[in-house]
Amino acid sequence: MELKAGYKEDYGTIFYGKVVNVDFELKGADEATIVECTDVSVDLKKDHLVVNYPAGTDAAQVVRDVCSYAAIPIGRIDDTGYKFEKSYTFPGTPYDIILDVIKFCNGKLRQELQDMPYLRKMLSSVEFGREYVFTIENNMAYFVRGAKMIYEAEVLESDTGLLDVSKVKSEDKDKFKIRALLRWRIQVGKPVVIKSVKLDGQFNVSAYKHVCKGEEYYTELEVIP
Repeated sequence: MELKAGYKEDYGTIFYGKVVNVDFELKGADEATIVECTDVSVDLKKDHLVVNYPAGTDAAQVVRDVCSYAAIPIGRIDDTGYKFEKSYTFPGTPYDIILDVIKFCNGKLRQELQDMPYLRKMLSSVEFGREYVFTIENNMAYFVRGAKMIYEAEVLESDTGLLDVSKVKSEDKDKFKIRALLRWRIQVGKPVVIKSVKLDGQFNVSAYKHVCKGEEYYTELEVIP
């Protein structure tokens, strides 16, 4: 089940998962359908697989296949150029198999660095990190080179739908609760810029939820410096 939300031309996927239960409930004269779902990424760590690949297979194909098995849509998975020199068997959960592929690819990359010292300084720098990583962003799978992906910060201000800013009572003295018109790109760990009288600056999202109440659609999030 894929759930999309947003505004006219600016919308995207806020949830992608599997339906585990469907129920019906009477509300006055209307009948409501209640759908219970689980995040598809959960399946990455569930079933135990054994997959075999012949010599000459690009390592990226393994990641594509296990993501397909777990029903996770692919955002970007490029061929690595690293092909198996002989037949290869991967046992484990889909997530374990992906970790094995990452080790295989990064091992090949490090070997290249040893063989070409003039590249070592450039490729090993933190700012230019080039090792392979696997991540799920906007409910889609990415297998790319880079120590981390670069994200464009969401800007929340009155002109872009900022509704309320309040301090959260917790052990974390610098945690704030934000309410804004629905922002489908919001994700945990991603940067947001808050521009208001109460709060001004860039923060990271520590928690969020999208809310639908009648005809109201908004996003509530907690942010920390």
